[in-house]
Amino acid sequence: MELRDIVEQARTGDASAFDRLVDAYRDMALGYARTLVRNEQAAEDAVQEALVIAHLKLDGLLDSEAFVGCIRSFVRRRCLHNVKGLAGEYDACSKEAFTMTGATPKKAK
Repeated sequence: MELRDIVEQARTGDASAFDRLVDAYRDMALGYARTLVRNEQAAEDAVQEALVIAHLKLDGLLDSEAFVGCIRSFVRRRCLHNVKGLAGEYDACSKEAFTMTGATPKKAK
């Protein structure tokens, strides 16, 4: 099954489809987080948070093919936020691939 199809199924509320996305991309996300923070626990935390964000924002995804790039972007932001305190509560991916559904993004302090 193609990424686009799985993302579309997850968007309709199919929990098993989102589980397949997590299974397919968690290791990639974790490897990326490890390169950013060089701390296993911080990397695990960032990936977990990024996956929760992705799940919450899935309905606003404009292009299903952008899912993987958005996961990487969410991981990067969570790493910065959690370890360095530099990132805001939203991700740049939100501006390009997700619609803002009435939420006001919070900026970094």
